Amino acid sequence: MVLEDLRAMEETFWLSPRLRPAAEALAEQGVGAEVVKLHRIAPLDPEPVLDSVRRTGRLLVLEDCNENGSIGQQLAAALAQAGVKAEQTLLLNLKQSFAPQGTVAQLRRLMGIDAEAVVHAFSL
Repeated sequence: MVLEDLRAMEETFWLSPRLRPAAEALAEQGVGAEVVKLHRIAPLDPEPVLDSVRRTGRLLVLEDCNENGSIGQQLAAALAQAGVKAEQTLLLNLKQSFAPQGTVAQLRRLMGIDAEAVVHAFSL
């Protein structure tokens, strides 16, 4: 699914179960989304994301980690260093909190990093 309004990125291996439903829900609302998967995070190669943001002006990073030092922050810094201007950058992560106990699906929903949160964040 390659569409044009939003470039969503996630660095983990379980990419499709979380972002594909969000991309499909956004498509139903007339919003295009493309999922960009990083194949490695150390060393981080930001070029696929930079290329994507150059075309669209938007970036959404979905991570299940604390915000400080996250891949999203590293990508935001890479955008700035490369002089790539994003009209919208959304970093969806755990911020400074830790997740309580629950199933993975329950925790993603509670912490605002599930497909519904992606759709909601882009709709703002």
